[in-house]
Parts: sequence; structure tokens; C-alpha cells
Amino acid sequence: DETADGSILMLTEMSGFFRISPDTGSSDPVYAGASRFFSKMRVFSASKLSSGHYMVGTVLDGAYVINRQGDILEKFTSGDGLAHTTVLSMDEDIDGNIILGLDGSAAWVWGNESPRFFSSQTNRIGNIYASAFWNGALYLGTNKGLYRVGADCVPQILPNTQGQIWDLIPLKRTLAVIADKGLFS
Repeated sequence: DETADGSILMLTEMSGFFRISPDTGSSDPVYAGASRFFSKMRVFSASKLSSGHYMVGTVLDGAYVINRQGDILEKFTSGDGLAHTTVLSMDEDIDGNIILGLDGSAAWVWGNESPRFFSSQTNRIGNIYASAFWNGALYLGTNKGLYRVGADCVPQILPNTQGQIWDLIPLKRTLAVIADKGLFS
């Protein structure tokens, strides 16, 4: 994430948070408390939310929301109802709702309701490595292929997309799909 002074905020898997200077390229540790906390677990994904907070996804311990000062504000773990606790990807829609791509299911975190609820897919669609809200639907990139989730909330695999999907990039009229087989839209 780029900060107001132009420096870059970076989160590493084992060492925590660092701020990288745009002028010198030097890195300085920041958020000591959060860095100590996350250094004890494997971090797999992270994203800046529209609120300005950050969400950090871990291996086996769920997702955490932290503020710009490094304080942990919320957690989503098995104790909070999260069925699968390895968070492989995350994406936020325009309403602040978050889709977590998990190791075997998906979880929705509604941003404007309290309490927050989780929903898990009953059919095994695979490990979800990427998600994107595009053209009125949710797309899930999994190790089994590309799924589209429409208004009925049932994931349907798209024809000829079988295989590992690593990333989804919504463009204006195209959804770019990065897969083992290459790039397609």
C-alpha cells in the first residue's frame, strides 16, 4: 500500500510490517505489536479495504482486520464461525462486503450488517485462489477451474476453464483470467 508520504507499506510472511522509503529504498519495521502477532503464523494474503483498514489472511488461523496504526480490530477464525481457516484470497465489492477464498469453500463477510455471518459452499469447488466481482456476478478462481456465482448463489464451473486459476483481474469489458494454461478472458 502506498502511504500519504509516498512510502510503501509491506507485510512479509515471517517478519511483519515494513515501510519502504521511496527515496532511499530502505525499509523500517512498523506496527510492532501486529508484526509480533503475525510473525507467529503464516500470512498468505493481504488487502487494503475501502475503509482504509487492512485485512490479513493466514494459513490455519483465519482473517484479521487491522487499522492504519497496526491495531487488530476484528478477527474471523474458527471460533467466530469460519468453516475453513486458511484464507487464500480476498476481494471487496462496492458495498464493502468481502468474499474470502478459503481452502475448500468461500465465506462472505457482510460489511453493513451486525452481526456478521459466514456462508460456506456445501459442494467442493476446490481451493479458492482468486475472487472478483465483475459484471453483476462473483467469479471464483480455484484449483479446479473458474466458477461463476450468480443471483442463485450456486457456483457453476465455466466450460473449458478446468485447471488451476491463479488470479482474476476485472477490466471494463473483460475479466482477465490468469491460469496454468495461460492468460484468457
